[in-house]
Amino acid sequence: MKAVYLGEEGRPLVFQPRLKHWFDVNYATGNLPEEYRGKLLEEIYMDLEVAPREVLGSGRIGSEHGGYFSL
Repeated sequence: MKAVYLGEEGRPLVFQPRLKHWFDVNYATGNLPEEYRGKLLEEIYMDLEVAPREVLGSGRIGSEHGGYFSL
């Protein structure tokens, strides 16, 4: 997505995995992979070179970083 904003050629498909639930569960149970222990969810997205999923509803935008909202 960043490439599109910069006017560059990007990947043909934007991959936006929903990692928040995976992160929350594995963080709470102590089962995060070694390389992600002590990292923030934001850092994991950056490491994977993917964007957090964003949603638009009722004129508002929410994301996994900012928290979802009830529709």
